[in-house]
Amino acid sequence: MRNKYIRPIVMAYISFYILSVIFYYTIPNENFVQSKPSVASNQFENMQNVIMKNPQLLSLKISDDKYSIKNYNFNYEGKDLEISIANDEHQIFINRKATDDNKIEVYWYPGPIDVNGIDFTSVLKEPIINLNKSKLNIKYEKQEYSFKQFSKDITINQFYEKKDNKINNGSMGFGSSMLYIRIPKNLKILGNQDFQYLP
Repeated sequence: MRNKYIRPIVMAYISFYILSVIFYYTIPNENFVQSKPSVASNQFENMQNVIMKNPQLLSLKISDDKYSIKNYNFNYEGKDLEISIANDEHQIFINRKATDDNKIEVYWYPGPIDVNGIDFTSVLKEPIINLNKSKLNIKYEKQEYSFKQFSKDITINQFYEKKDNKINNGSMGFGSSMLYIRIPKNLKILGNQDFQYLP
């Protein structure tokens, strides 16, 4: 009676193992979420360094998709402006224009976010920015994400006693980004926030 079940069980196990091997070799070698080669990662980091040293470049590179820059424009004829920011963990640069054109320009740069060679920049939530009378309101949403990473070897070695599936679980929070605000020449900024004024 016992021997009667051994053969089907062994055959089922062998079949499953063969299917796992076939499945392993049909999975694409590249990740479903593309990772960047080392050269691209270096360019990614250099890109951020260039912007951090020259925030003025944000207004020039807005049409360049690789920077993920968001732009907000407001017409404003007042003499004073209060800037209200819900979260002060972000870098804020203010630049006075050469003329009084009655326009406020805001540029948001998330900065490149790289986790294990994967670009997460596109999933970041942009801030909510609006002008209400004489107050420019800037509100950041919480940036938290969970991820799981594993090797496709799990299809073959899942039954091994010593597994090396390279499964990584974790979460990440993003709190660093840059705001570059261009204001009319004689507009007075109210409040005592520690903004960085550019020449």
